[in-house]
Amino acid sequence: MKPPAPAAVQQLADLLARLAVSIEQGQPTGFVQHVLADAQAQCEQAAVKAPADLKMLLANFMDALRAWYNVWPTMGARPEFRQAVSREARQWSHRVLEPPTS
Repeated sequence: MKPPAPAAVQQLADLLARLAVSIEQGQPTGFVQHVLADAQAQCEQAAVKAPADLKMLLANFMDALRAWYNVWPTMGARPEFRQAVSREARQWSHRVLEPPTS
């Protein structure tokens, strides 16, 4: 059995899952952007005490979250974009909880 994830990482995983659900439910742009902003902030917080390999992963997530936030008002109306972001957010939700493979 793997040890529980630190609270900040677990909260990030929960926010990423919430992001996926919000997108799948067709929530309005403002709501999705709010969840994206929350996920960015939580990602930054999780990175503070994360081991080096997880810090690198979180840095990649932060870049993507920031990009999605910026383009969501125009791209968020496209079903294929919504589907891709939802899928990625769900995958990341699981990925941040996986133990490092070193």
